[in-house]
Amino acid sequence: MILLVYKESYLNLDETNKSLPSLAVSLLQEFEDVFPEEMPNELPPIRGIEHQIDFVPGAAIPNRPAYRSNPEETKELQRQVEDLMSKGYMTESMSPCAVPVLLVPKKDGTWRIKIDLKSGYHQIRMKEGIEVDEKKVKAIKEWPTPKSITEVRSFHGLASFYRRFVKDFSTLVAPLTQIIKKNVGFHWGADQDNAFATIKERLCSAPVLALPNFNKTFEIKCDASGIGIGAVLMQDRRPIAFFSEKLSGASLKYPTYDKELYALVRALETWQHYLWPREFVIHTDHESLKHLKGQGKLNQRHARWLEYIETFPYVIRYKQGKENIVADALSRRYVLLTSMSAKLLGFEYVKDMYADDADFSDVYKACDKTAFGKFYKHNGYLFKESKLCVPSCSMRELLVREAHGVTTRTQTKDLGI
Repeated sequence: MILLVYKESYLNLDETNKSLPSLAVSLLQEFEDVFPEEMPNELPPIRGIEHQIDFVPGAAIPNRPAYRSNPEETKELQRQVEDLMSKGYMTESMSPCAVPVLLVPKKDGTWRIKIDLKSGYHQIRMKEGIEVDEKKVKAIKEWPTPKSITEVRSFHGLASFYRRFVKDFSTLVAPLTQIIKKNVGFHWGADQDNAFATIKERLCSAPVLALPNFNKTFEIKCDASGIGIGAVLMQDRRPIAFFSEKLSGASLKYPTYDKELYALVRALETWQHYLWPREFVIHTDHESLKHLKGQGKLNQRHARWLEYIETFPYVIRYKQGKENIVADALSRRYVLLTSMSAKLLGFEYVKDMYADDADFSDVYKACDKTAFGKFYKHNGYLFKESKLCVPSCSMRELLVREAHGVTTRTQTKDLGI
């Protein structure tokens, strides 16, 4: 006779024995030790057969870093790990083989541990915040000019590891990304040389990022331009992380509204582990995004994006473009500076003049780590809102004449640079 019975039937034997055959009741009573109310706090005894996993000789051993999680998930994961260790189901190990775990919510609101094989991302935590590894930055600083696609890929890979610290990284590295594509071929020109030098400079002067405080409100600032999207995650006006992405393919042809919405979606996907626990603020300079929740008819793409956005507890605040200083810099400043460098010989020396300039020296120093009022640094240059600050020098007069298209200085006007 084969007896199939639920554990609950045994635990409620007094209530259910009327519906069970007498033989079943006697069997349940005889083998009651098979149905303990709690699992034993120890491993089962050795039964003569022990399980092991044999690797293929010479195969790479899997070893992945921990998966990112929010404070609530981290606390629950730590609790479950400590519980399993106390029961002897899990022990500390120095094995080179390791895969991370992932918490998955159950229908009853509790969590269960699940193995996840995805890789993670870590930085060195410092007293002031998070900053790049000085040893790797030194390697980037001393990197010689690439002479082949293989060398470009090597530099591109190392620099990309620290993209989190560099505003508008995807746009800056675009000339290098272009030549490592298939069927393009190696070509090192002025654009690649400028991108190579700029990335090395930006990484060597990367800002110290603030550590996130989950008791404070997070803020996101997004912006989009014709060539890329950008976003910054902040708390108390201090940057925690930067995000940028060069548009390509279909996304490059999106209308302005779609690019703005896409920038928001990509930012949420990147920082979801920070944002899900509590309400946060989204700053945007696109007025139509203010009414995101009140949209009427939606096309398929907008509906898919909006469905994802609505999984977050957010508040949208409209911020005029000229006030959206940091996010604007992520998507537009590179275009301006590249254009000026191409048109004016020696333009890059402008940033060396700020420290001794009577008009901008104090403000320039105040912007070392963060924006100062409406002033901020971008790639070593000083900006006020969307305008480039030019020190007092012969180049300032040249720019005025170029902007007005005249050979005299009889007219004055604010420049939009």
